[in-house]
Amino acid sequence: MKNLISINDKYYAFNLQKICDFISKTAGKDVKETEIIDSYTFEGKKKELAGKTVREASAFGNGQETIVYDLIKIILIQVIAYDSIDDISLEELPFGTKIAFNTLINEGFLYEIQ
Repeated sequence: MKNLISINDKYYAFNLQKICDFISKTAGKDVKETEIIDSYTFEGKKKELAGKTVREASAFGNGQETIVYDLIKIILIQVIAYDSIDDISLEELPFGTKIAFNTLINEGFLYEIQ
């Protein structure tokens, strides 16, 4: 294939839709919190419940989406940062790049171009 760099005689591309779907799937969970506030009245040493306030709050996302995004970003950078203008043999890749490459393929974030 013209103008493509092969890795072990195969050509790869990022599956951007799958990466975006994976990140948004982890972000799609709402976090709900309930706060209960009791108020009291005091007459001498006697304490009486005067009222109860229940407040519910909901927020989109649970914080995991940032962690997942950053992890995927680091893995992608590990592969993208490998600088070569020639075809690449997997044996010459550093350990971290091999792990990143294997993770991307295993998760379907990187696919072989046929």
